[in-house]
Amino acid sequence: MNAGWPFVGRESEMSAIVAALRRPRGAGGGRAEEAYAGVVLAGPAGTGKSELMRHALNRLARGDRSVKVLRTVAYASSGDKIPFHALQRVLPPRAEPFSAWNPVQEAAESLRAAAAGRDVVIGVDDAHLLDDLSVLLLADLARSGGARVAVTVRDGEPAPATLTALWKERVLRRVDLRPLSDTEVESALAAALDGQVERSTLVRLQAAARGNPLLLRELVESGREAGALAAEEGVWLWRGPWTASPRLRELIRARIERLDDDQRHALELLAFAGSLGLNVLTGLTSNAAVEALERTGLIRVDREGDRLQAGLGHPLHGDLVRATLPVTLARTRQAELADVIAGKSARRRGDTLRIALWRLESGTPATPESLVAAARQAWAGSDLALTRRLLSAAVAAGSPEAVPLLGDLLVFSGEPERAEEFYADPPTWASAEVRVRLDFVRSLNLLWGFGRVEEGLRLMKRAAPAMLASPWRDDLGPVYAGWLAYCGELDTAAGVARDLADMPVLSEPGETVRLLTHALVAAFTGRTREACATGRRAMGRMDAHSAVFPWVRGTPVLGPIFALQFAGAFQEAEITARNWHDAMIANPTAWTYATGVSALALGRSARLTGRAAASVRHLRDARRLFREADALSLAHIGAAELAHSLVLLGRLDDARRLLAEARAGEGFALFAFAMDSAAAAIAAAEHDIPEAVAIGLRAAERARRMGAPAWELSFLHDAVRLGDPASALPRLTALAAGAVDGPLPALYLRHATALAAGDGPGLEGVAAEFAALGATLTAAEAASQASAAHLAADKRDSARRCAWRAAEWTSLCEGARTPALDSGHTTALTRREYQIALRAARGETNAQIAAALGIASRTVGNHLYRSYEKLGINNRTELSHLFTTPGAIPAKS
Repeated sequence: MNAGWPFVGRESEMSAIVAALRRPRGAGGGRAEEAYAGVVLAGPAGTGKSELMRHALNRLARGDRSVKVLRTVAYASSGDKIPFHALQRVLPPRAEPFSAWNPVQEAAESLRAAAAGRDVVIGVDDAHLLDDLSVLLLADLARSGGARVAVTVRDGEPAPATLTALWKERVLRRVDLRPLSDTEVESALAAALDGQVERSTLVRLQAAARGNPLLLRELVESGREAGALAAEEGVWLWRGPWTASPRLRELIRARIERLDDDQRHALELLAFAGSLGLNVLTGLTSNAAVEALERTGLIRVDREGDRLQAGLGHPLHGDLVRATLPVTLARTRQAELADVIAGKSARRRGDTLRIALWRLESGTPATPESLVAAARQAWAGSDLALTRRLLSAAVAAGSPEAVPLLGDLLVFSGEPERAEEFYADPPTWASAEVRVRLDFVRSLNLLWGFGRVEEGLRLMKRAAPAMLASPWRDDLGPVYAGWLAYCGELDTAAGVARDLADMPVLSEPGETVRLLTHALVAAFTGRTREACATGRRAMGRMDAHSAVFPWVRGTPVLGPIFALQFAGAFQEAEITARNWHDAMIANPTAWTYATGVSALALGRSARLTGRAAASVRHLRDARRLFREADALSLAHIGAAELAHSLVLLGRLDDARRLLAEARAGEGFALFAFAMDSAAAAIAAAEHDIPEAVAIGLRAAERARRMGAPAWELSFLHDAVRLGDPASALPRLTALAAGAVDGPLPALYLRHATALAAGDGPGLEGVAAEFAALGATLTAAEAASQASAAHLAADKRDSARRCAWRAAEWTSLCEGARTPALDSGHTTALTRREYQIALRAARGETNAQIAAALGIASRTVGNHLYRSYEKLGINNRTELSHLFTTPGAIPAKS
């Protein structure tokens, strides 16, 4: 980590400050921007006012040697009898004390004398704490032009009237500091940690800091000291709750200790509630107390629709309050909250969950029904630990409904051993109907939790008839079809899915589960149009029904994503996966496994669109999250997908290690094809093209036997990309005849046919079609093959044009390299040629380019001539056509 905390953003504020300090005071009456004698920086505590002023004054001093910069910090003191006690550091020493009759004039004269003709700039931090004489001196200097003034003041703190008059009368320019943007926070973290920050960690820190630089810095430093924030494989991750450094705790504690009883009462309530309606909070405490807390930033009031909600200024405020409360008082506060919210009929979403939790914590009675309802809300919000606690309490209270829910939860909570104990010894009073569900879900635990695929599948098939004849068919029937597909039994899975569709209409939530499973089965069996339509419907319904079946946010969502990928809708697949992933990482209590599945889908989509580095980032997250969730079977698939993406970046040693890791476990047959893809990519990168093709063709044959023509099609096209179209043409012809629908079968067949025939124009057309689908890397490969075909036909201009197009698309692929990219006649512009060509393509003349770059017009012409030669073009018109994506022409390093 870098030694110093980085200064990022604030460029607009910096420019305003420096401009106000450089501009001499006008004669008055002019426009405000022409008449400032300095600046006041205002903002809440921790927004970086002091740091910004320090940087601005340093910039001013470096840029203007005629300026003498003086700095000091104001402070609260009982030394008001000492003249100018806050400015003692900047005033020149005197042999005699200031006279009582006009100390301000004497001080101003001594400053001017000490400046020896240089302009004086005085910077004062926390100027709201200045003593009266110091304020009068600053006001006199600013108004008279004796010095320029820069001060910081804290929002919510009273400031002397003489000081506030300086910006109200526009003597000083007031600059209000906004919070740092999310982008600025990301830049600060990357610079401070000197590395990549995992996305969910970044989102948590952005949300927690709320743009406050001081809070961000303290969180990062305390997290590192406590080990909560640490680098794993070069990526910074935060695990566990927030931790506060001693300094941050002391800052918060000092503010809390100054509160009166009503204010502390309000803060204690919010420490347990998180947020409350403003009217509720003021009713329990007082208007004055809440207003005072809001002014100091300890709480914030936000509008939600037509209601005002009060919440903590930061979660750490609540942590500290809870940590210092006596147990009995903590129980009292939570009972108080439960009573008042229940008394208002728990109208707001989430109230049921909050009341149940407060009842548990305070030891006051809660009904089994309320505990189950609260548990459903907790699970819908992906808080598995709280869900388990509520369901356990409901089971202990004798709730029949809680038993199957707890059984489901234990499967997905990353504790397969505990789940197995529960299934082996359920409550004796559990009904026969409940035991049907437990028997079936136990098979899921063996499959998913332990990775014992064959044993789990046998148990699932034994338990399935009773389950399909029970009310549990509603959600577990589609789950059964899905797991049959995962295990490679696609024909059986399709049959179960058809039977379910012919049965009486499922409930709305059950229908959503069926649609997700149907999308998966249809996608892999080649019915991609049907799969996409079904998947889109399912994704549109998922949020509405995740409260009933929270696990739908996990593996089932892979169905719609794979459907879009197999249908050639690569960009839509990536957008869908990103939206899903963003929703998961935005929730700090999100289900680790489901977040991992969303990262897997996003990483695979990023690779298919050619974004190699992004793919590696997301797949690295997926592998780590699967391991954290103890989802070993998918962890192996995540390792294989990551290995494939690493090959594109030339990291063969890491790819080999990960492929070995992937092969060490028993995975699901439907997704295990990822291992074959990774193995073929590694062989190709090792220049063993025959072995790479052979691996792919064996995988294609296995997919054909399994009844997964979508996978077969993908492997056959890999052989084409590797330069062996003949081996793939017969089966591609059959698949394009109707075994798989969508645009890809015919496109892959045209690719193979054109490559086999050495058809340069045909390959150019194929490349353009891939680019239109968003498959940028595949487009670059086809363009490179087109370049080689043109070169073989002695069409050198066409070869150069296709090589440039390949290079253009490759430059968008974040450093990816494949054997096909090296098959054509490559070319690249130098950095200077690129710079000039880009300006020329935008319509600038040689003279304009020369003036902008500080070179001779003749030099511009020479560079353009060489660029035309390399690109196989003749004039600026053709050049502008090539620059369809500005900045995409690659330049030599």
